[in-house]
Amino acid sequence: MSQMSSLDKTVAQWFEDKPPTEWNKSHFKTEFKCDVLLNNYYEIFNSNILEAREKPIVIILEWIREYLMRRLQENRARADSKWKGVLCPKIAKIVEKNVEKSIDCIPIKVDFFHWQLNCFDSSQHAADLDLQSLLLAGSGI
Repeated sequence: MSQMSSLDKTVAQWFEDKPPTEWNKSHFKTEFKCDVLLNNYYEIFNSNILEAREKPIVIILEWIREYLMRRLQENRARADSKWKGVLCPKIAKIVEKNVEKSIDCIPIKVDFFHWQLNCFDSSQHAADLDLQSLLLAGSGI
């Protein structure tokens, strides 16, 4: 600050009047304010609607609706050709792991939405399909 005041006292006074959080680099955040991936989505979308931008708002909205329908159908077609089966690969792996874990449990149906699970490690769990919850005995989870 002394070097700055020797060059220009008004500049040094300006810095002294302001808190360091407003001008000192050490107080600035280094993380991005927007996600790069999200920003890329915006750029792709904006580049695709260039031809519709000069039209009236109703036509723009109709163009966007048709664009989204085409894009969703292209994604569905790509997924149908890529994945064979009801579930996509990541979800199928999760389901398979859960099936393997469930081998150690015996389900007992209480009513349409409630089940009790007795596991071989002598633990009991209550499953409520209506609430989509699993209560671990003694834990209240």
